[in-house]
Amino acid sequence: MAKFRLLFALAVALAALSAQARKTNAFPIAAAPFHAIHPIHLHSPPSATKKHAAAPSGGGRHVHHAAAPSPATVEFTLSPEPYPGFYDTCLSKVSNKCGSEIYNGIFENDDVSATRCREIVGLGWRCHEGLVKGRLGQMKGMQKVYKIAIEKRGRKVWQECVLVTNLIRVGVQLSI
Repeated sequence: MAKFRLLFALAVALAALSAQARKTNAFPIAAAPFHAIHPIHLHSPPSATKKHAAAPSGGGRHVHHAAAPSPATVEFTLSPEPYPGFYDTCLSKVSNKCGSEIYNGIFENDDVSATRCREIVGLGWRCHEGLVKGRLGQMKGMQKVYKIAIEKRGRKVWQECVLVTNLIRVGVQLSI
């Protein structure tokens, strides 16, 4: 029963974030990597070949054309589960506290404790990735750039937890 409460709490939180993103056309991600858009510059062609022939009225200048703009939002069609019982199996391996900490680590950019890292690694990569992508698949209307940033953060949390778990196994004392 606790699994379903956690799943429901995650779904409600994700729905609220998605609604906020639709309302403000923004999504609060603290460390999302945004890249600057570079303007298109006019330049002289490197040679007068057919491929880079000068425009007839352009005075020897060739204009590069920008690609078509991508849509503002992308909707993903993901199956609810890779196979029947996938989420139940994965959620049975993790405590509610760990689930909340994982969620906050990925979606709120919070730190994940060493204790929870051990649970995440015990969960396994396939479950971790499946739960992250499954929740993102339910967030209709979220811009693709934000989904990619969240997936990257999911991988980052996983990699950091694998490192922490390996350090604990070899006896390194961590003060997290």
